[in-house]
Amino acid sequence: MKIQRRYASLLSGFLISLSLSLSISLVITMMNMTPWDVFLSTWLKSSLRGLSIGYPLGRIFVPVMINLVEKMVEDD
Repeated sequence: MKIQRRYASLLSGFLISLSLSLSISLVITMMNMTPWDVFLSTWLKSSLRGLSIGYPLGRIFVPVMINLVEKMVEDD
């Protein structure tokens, strides 16, 4: 029983660290791909409303991806 608890503890620690590192890398990617005023205004508006981290990133990610696709189409 102690071995199972130990493995469960190790697994949960690994999953927590993995999710934190993925969240941090996603935030850094969105910050680099988005103009600062858009990123900060969206982040502050959603933070003041008490929304989760996924909401501002989703609002930023979709327009950025649309702009990137449009630029790729224009270049071709």
